[in-house]
Amino acid sequence: MYEQQIDSLAYLHDATVEEITWLSTQESRTVVLRFTCSDDCGKQEWNDQHVVVTCSDVLLCSSLLLGHVSGHDTFDSHSVVLSTEVTKALEGMLGIGITRPNVLLRIALHSGSELQLACDRIDIVVGSTR
Repeated sequence: MYEQQIDSLAYLHDATVEEITWLSTQESRTVVLRFTCSDDCGKQEWNDQHVVVTCSDVLLCSSLLLGHVSGHDTFDSHSVVLSTEVTKALEGMLGIGITRPNVLLRIALHSGSELQLACDRIDIVVGSTR
């Protein structure tokens, strides 16, 4: 269902991380990641653009965010395979009757920081130039 959006995250390789935000409302939990792509990211329409990745209806988010880098961190890679411990946590939630989420996503940054998400929706918006 969301394979195309997830596959397109490969174009974020080396994109600058501008912001990672956890939004919590009474109805939903959302993680918003804001990046700025380089001028040669591999996808013409993304070159030199701001890209916002929104993960909506988050069931689970596990992160290790490291602040030891000098300057901005950058996107390294993504996967749809969660770590063993996060998978166990998710399985525990499913075991009590919570509905399986549509999206599993693991994002690694060059600093060693990592986010792992289980959510129902992912949206990617490509915006204006820097």
